[in-house]
Amino acid sequence: MLYPDHDVFPGKGVPETVRRAQQDAVRSYAAGLYEPCVIMCRKCIEVMCYELGETKGSLHKRLLALRDQQKIDSKLIIWLDGLRVIGNDAAHDLDAQIDKSDALDSLHFVEAVLMYVFSLNTRYDEFQSRRARSK
Repeated sequence: MLYPDHDVFPGKGVPETVRRAQQDAVRSYAAGLYEPCVIMCRKCIEVMCYELGETKGSLHKRLLALRDQQKIDSKLIIWLDGLRVIGNDAAHDLDAQIDKSDALDSLHFVEAVLMYVFSLNTRYDEFQSRRARSK
């Protein structure tokens, strides 16, 4: 079985643009293409920023802006910055060694961030709406 199961994730609320990048990362991993996998994980972050309204400046600055707007928690910023750095290494560092465990960790972190930022927020909003209607 390959991780993650792309039939299960990404979940509800994840924009299609983000979903496509994440699934390309999964397909790269499944094919044993670990550098492209982490590059696609970085692209997920780029697209996530775009979907959350941050489109200008470096990726690092966009992430900090999302944190300042309280759209992304500080802990997730640390994870996202790690994904940004490994994605940059994979794309630009000719000596970078991206192995299977790096790629799998990148997929795990991307999945966790997307679940938290999009899926869980959507589910919580639905939960709150359902609870309000039942009162």
